[in-house]
This record gives sequence, C-alpha cells and structure tokens, in this order.
Amino acid sequence: MFYCQHVLGIGHLVRSAEIVRELARDSHVLLVTGGEIPDGFQFPENIDTLQLTPLKTSPDFSSLQLCDFSRSLEETRAIRRTLLLQAFNEFKPDVLVTELFPFGRKHFRFELLPCWSTPAASNPAGR
Repeated sequence: MFYCQHVLGIGHLVRSAEIVRELARDSHVLLVTGGEIPDGFQFPENIDTLQLTPLKTSPDFSSLQLCDFSRSLEETRAIRRTLLLQAFNEFKPDVLVTELFPFGRKHFRFELLPCWSTPAASNPAGR
C-alpha cells in the first residue's frame, strides 16, 4: 500500500505513480491519493487506487484547506480517516509506504496514525 498526499502541485503524485508502477510489476499495490487529481492524469493500469476526498495545504503549509466545500474540514477529515483505515484493514498490506510522512505532511497524521495502531499493522496479511 502506497500513500501519497500531494498538496500544491502534482510532482509528488507523478513521482509516486511512477514508483508504484514499478512496484506493481512484482506485487499487488494499492495507491492511496489525497490531493486533487488534475484532469487527464492517468494512473498506472496495473494498480488499484483509492482517491480520498481531496485536501490541500495553505501555500505556507501551515494549515489544511478544503478542495470541496460541500463538507466541513472536520467532516472531511473523519471521512478520509474512515476510508483509509477501512482500505488498510481490507487490503492488509505487507508494507505501508507513506510518501513524505512522518518527516513532512504532519497535518495528515490524523488519518495515518490510526493505520499504524491497528492490529493489522502489527500482523500484516494475517501472519
């Protein structure tokens, strides 16, 4: 499972998609993305994807911002956390790669830390 949260541009998304394309040659990979996907962007065909409700950060990275204003930030965070944890528990990854976190993207710990705290995290793939 590969988690990519791009926030301002698409550089992290493009790089993550290429890494996942190569990983998927030998493994089943789920790419989880959390930023806005530009029109026309093509994900690799050999992977599964999960698009969380998009969020971004302010230009100075100091706060989270909505991309879709149909819900509040707290509602969006709760939905994302639930979807990510559900996907983690269903996919049962042997490895969870987090692009940039915990060294960056710390605003997204609300959804990533629960994955690391699940029983599946200490016993991947039911082993």
